Amino acid sequence: MAVMNTNSAIDQLWTVKEAAKHFGVTDSYIRRLCLEHRIGQKIGRDRLLADTDVAALKKVLPNA
Repeated sequence: MAVMNTNSAIDQLWTVKEAAKHFGVTDSYIRRLCLEHRIGQKIGRDRLLADTDVAALKKVLPNA
């Protein structure tokens, strides 16, 4: 489930799992793309993606 934060410039944060489900790929593939292309923000043990990060993922995914 996406986290909604109305007090921030970021409207929606995605988890790697949510992004993987959205694009129909595995979590590990999304994590690898995030590392290779410096996409998203690592918060503790998790990587969170803003809407702009999801758009960047879409550009680097071959069939998105």
